[in-house]
Amino acid sequence: MEVLDVIDENDRVIGQASRTDCHTDPTLIHRAVHFTLVDLANRLVMISRRARSKKHDGGLLCFLGEHVNAGEDYEAAVRRGAKEELEFTASTVHEAGEHVFAEPTSTERVKFYLIEADHAQPLTWDKDEIEEIEWVTPEQLGTFAVSAMTEFWREHIDWRELLDSPPAT
Repeated sequence: MEVLDVIDENDRVIGQASRTDCHTDPTLIHRAVHFTLVDLANRLVMISRRARSKKHDGGLLCFLGEHVNAGEDYEAAVRRGAKEELEFTASTVHEAGEHVFAEPTSTERVKFYLIEADHAQPLTWDKDEIEEIEWVTPEQLGTFAVSAMTEFWREHIDWRELLDSPPAT
């Protein structure tokens, strides 16, 4: 059973609950991360197509995401997620945004991260999670139909500025 920290509106841990409980009770605010790989030298952003078999956003283009496990911090969850989803060891990560997503059945405090990578480096992704990946320019990123959460990051991040000068870690 996946256990998550339950937090208050100031991101302080106030308890723990199962992932199932967190996704059936919107009062149990919990942490998550969304992330993508970026090739700063070539100004490219990675986008993935979620496996069609997935319950949420199956078949849609999206950035990757992970829940932050109980006792884990946001950055550790990003690094774990990159390893689990892409078999990629993240050396340089940049926090690029934060938002609380309130849905009818759950509330997640999400931090968004960019992970530096070279788009020519081979990636091996989990076929149960991801059907395909593609590297695109910031301009191309704006032309795709994407999941709702990816839409938020696409619209609220200044991609050109971040790719030219990523935030300090």
